[in-house]
Amino acid sequence: DDMANRDMDVDILLDQNRDPDQADIDYRQHLPNDTRILAGPSWSLIRPDFRDKRMEGRRFNDQSPRVLVLMGGSDPNSLTSDVIESLAEIDVRLDITVVIGRMDQYERLCSLRDSIAHSLDIRVAEEDMASLMSEMDFAISAAGSTVWELCCMGTPMILVAEENNQFAVVRQAEATGAAVRLPDICPAGAQAVLSTMLNGKGRLEVMSRAGQQLVDGEGASRVSKVILNK
Repeated sequence: DDMANRDMDVDILLDQNRDPDQADIDYRQHLPNDTRILAGPSWSLIRPDFRDKRMEGRRFNDQSPRVLVLMGGSDPNSLTSDVIESLAEIDVRLDITVVIGRMDQYERLCSLRDSIAHSLDIRVAEEDMASLMSEMDFAISAAGSTVWELCCMGTPMILVAEENNQFAVVRQAEATGAAVRLPDICPAGAQAVLSTMLNGKGRLEVMSRAGQQLVDGEGASRVSKVILNK
C-alpha cells in the first residue's frame, strides 16, 4: 500500500515508498496493534535482473550525457512530451532515450525529434530496463517505484512528482543525494537543475553512490523472509 487512507486487517504492511518513521505515524491508526510495518526503500521489491546487472563505481559523461526519460507506462498527462520540449533549449548536447508504454505517444514524439538539436531514441514497452538504466548518465523520471530501480542501478535522477503519493519518494531520494527534483517542467527549470547536476565535478558519481546505498536490490529477499517467518 502507499495511500494510508483506510483500515486494513493485515499481519504485514509493505510501503516501499514511505519513510519508516512517517509510515508508523500514517498507518498505525489503520492497522491492528501487532501488524508489522515494512517501510522505506530498503524493502523495495527490485526484480532479480536489476540486482544482477547492478554495477558499483560507475563513471559518467557530464559533457554530452546520455539521458533516459521515464514518465510511466500510461503517462496520461503527456509529461514525456513536456519534458522533451523543456530540454530543447539546453545548450549541452544530450543523447536522449525515451521509453513509452503507448503507441499513441509515438507520433507526437517523432515530431519533436525533428525540432530539437539533441538525438532522440524512442522505445515502446522496452523489456530490458535494467541494461538501459545501466548505460545512462542520468534519468528524468516520474517519482514512482521506478525510482528505486534507478537507485539500485546507480543512475542519478531528476524527479517529477505529480501525485500526492509520489512526494514521499522524492523526499527520500533527494535527502540522500541520489536525486534532485524538477519543480516545474519548463526550459528554465530544466536548465537550472541540469546546471546543478552537470557543473559540479564528480556530482553524478556522488549521486550514483547515494542511490546504491539507499537501494541494494535485496528488498524482495528481506520481505520474503519476514513473510515466511511470520
